[in-house]
Amino acid sequence: MNLAKLFDWAYLTHRYATDNLSWWTLSILLIIFGGALIAAILITKKLKDKNVGARKFLTRVQIWGFSSSLVGVLLIFFRQVRALYLSSRILLLLWLIVTIVWLGFLIYEWKVVLPKKKQDQKNQEEFTKWLPKKKN
Repeated sequence: MNLAKLFDWAYLTHRYATDNLSWWTLSILLIIFGGALIAAILITKKLKDKNVGARKFLTRVQIWGFSSSLVGVLLIFFRQVRALYLSSRILLLLWLIVTIVWLGFLIYEWKVVLPKKKQDQKNQEEFTKWLPKKKN
């Protein structure tokens, strides 16, 4: 495998790929798609018993799983049937970059934003616990 080709614009934007994906590249990509799809399906089952903040986050992960697996499988299909322009290497590279960046944002939200929201909600409950209640 020649990694210098990843920086060659003509190679990346060729109208169609002249060769199919190797079996190990196809295996790795299918494992990524399968993992994203399995994550989305498992999250669908767990959405019912979570609080609002966790439900929003899990919905985002579910959307990531379904969309990244669907687009990835379509790109591989176009590559295997050698569809003009749709099988170009740059589309697969862009899909991979977007999927990884999107996953990075989801991990950031899981590790940084959600704990902060939980703490803010806990502080708000502690504060309102001592406030006088409305009388009807």
